[in-house]
Amino acid sequence: MYDSSIYFLKKAEEILHYPLSSQLATTIYKYLADNYAATGDYRNAWTAGNKVIISYDSLIKRRKTFEALKLISDDELSQSKSELKTYEIQQSILIGIILIVLLSLILILFFYSRLNKSHKLLIKKNIDLVRSEMSSLGAKSKKDKHPIESKMASDVFDSQHISLQPSDHSHEHFDPVMMRELATHT
Repeated sequence: MYDSSIYFLKKAEEILHYPLSSQLATTIYKYLADNYAATGDYRNAWTAGNKVIISYDSLIKRRKTFEALKLISDDELSQSKSELKTYEIQQSILIGIILIVLLSLILILFFYSRLNKSHKLLIKKNIDLVRSEMSSLGAKSKKDKHPIESKMASDVFDSQHISLQPSDHSHEHFDPVMMRELATHT
């Protein structure tokens, strides 16, 4: 009985030369050592026992190496995940800043457009107000029929545009900047 088991265990040992599991090799050598010891062949039992120890040490080294590699890969994976999360947060912040800047630019353009329209409307109303004042001055001077005032009104008010130089006889002095604005919009 031991002889047949030794025979098959030797065949299994020959197959072990191919890359197999160290755990399987340890098991085969252990049974081989037990069978040699049972038959009284202590020399082969001792040799198989040494192979058990070598195989078991190899198995332990492989497990420790595997565990070390697993720890290293897990650490690298967690670092990569952390870096990825950091990049995602930075990207989200950057996108938020870009959106805020774009929204601010749109609001600035909107308010600038409204301010520009209001400014043009104000200038138009000022022009209308000055023209109505000038026409009332012109009408008043025509009523009084004074040649000097009549001349003053025609100097200051022209039906095509407003003169930039106020009359010397006028009590009101217009702002030169306003007069230039008025002249450019007529």
